[in-house]
Amino acid sequence: MKITIEIERQFHTPASVEQVFEVLADVPRSASHFPKANKIEPMDENVFRWELEQVGPPPYSTQPIYACRYHIEPENGIIRWEPVEGIGNVELSGQWRFRPSEQSTEIHLRMKGILHTPLPSFMRFVAEPLITREFESYIDQYVENLQRTFDGSGE
Repeated sequence: MKITIEIERQFHTPASVEQVFEVLADVPRSASHFPKANKIEPMDENVFRWELEQVGPPPYSTQPIYACRYHIEPENGIIRWEPVEGIGNVELSGQWRFRPSEQSTEIHLRMKGILHTPLPSFMRFVAEPLITREFESYIDQYVENLQRTFDGSGE
């Protein structure tokens, strides 16, 4: 069974574009703000393998594992990532966009994930909303953790 999750978040921070870029372009540093991340390992230049804790309540839980190749474009205020095929059970793509705004930096996150789980298709109506809700809460916590760092009250 495949579960597709698409998420967009937008927020502002008083941190400069340079400060935001410094955190987000450093994938391990940015990833340290992500809740439930067990391991983030470099595989190659700008390629990282992520291993998260189990998602979803038993017996519907699964452990998300994936690898992404990151493309960093400081001149455009973009950090994007794409899945590395054949690694794990998640295909994750997305991007951070950031730009100056009145006395702040506007940050936009867009992600799309496809989780491949061994659950039978008839379990979709139970498993999909639980796993989706849990992953969305991880992203919300990730954004909150980053905001605290950007605002100078965290990390």
